Amino acid sequence: MTKAKSSSRKTPEISQRRAWITWPFLVLLSACMPVPPNQMSTPPQKVWQELFDGKTLDNWRVHGGNHEFTVANGIITGTAVEQQPSAFLVTKQNYDDFILEAEFLSDGSLNSGIMFRAGSDPAYREGRLFGYQAEIDPSPRGWTGGLFEEALRGWLVRIDSNEACRASFRRGSWNTMRIEALGPDLRTFLNGVPCARLIDSNLTAGVIGLQVHSVPPGKPMGKPGDYISWRNIRIITDDIERWRIP
Repeated sequence: MTKAKSSSRKTPEISQRRAWITWPFLVLLSACMPVPPNQMSTPPQKVWQELFDGKTLDNWRVHGGNHEFTVANGIITGTAVEQQPSAFLVTKQNYDDFILEAEFLSDGSLNSGIMFRAGSDPAYREGRLFGYQAEIDPSPRGWTGGLFEEALRGWLVRIDSNEACRASFRRGSWNTMRIEALGPDLRTFLNGVPCARLIDSNLTAGVIGLQVHSVPPGKPMGKPGDYISWRNIRIITDDIERWRIP
């Protein structure tokens, strides 16, 4: 298992202090800003870059706990191991502005998410990965598509009142998560349905990561042996404004 490496980032403590100052404004913006209509942008294949070659994890590394990541038949599968902290399969490259799409399949129990603009600092919480996360939540709560900030502020945009997004989750089937990050404007979509939108400039660049959550006993995060799979992970980094959903 590849060990995590820290990346050069701005000090998390500074980010947290600014986060508490801007928090009331984030709540107001996320509550009042209308989400875009359910109309998917369809860029041609040539504008996408594949982040996963379907065969190897050469462009990725593991950060965090010793959960199991395997590749077979064009699919990455992360399997939870007991008594391990959360693990993240992260890109070796940093990204700032982008459109990301990834398909995922949950076994119906394991909590997960797609990290973006994420990083770490050895001086902060023993190098724990922090950053934005598009939630994957197969529990009855059903907050897949919400926006969370791992190891910093926690929930930024819950989707408990977004019934269209919650209903779009396909339990036991492949789902498509889309993340649009252009400057401070962050948006998520689940199977073409708008889920969360937030204006926030706390984090501006970092790695993209696939999470296998820790599975502590008695917590609704899953259990040892539960898994999450991903495929067709691709990104657009040029001419983003052109390909955003209106």
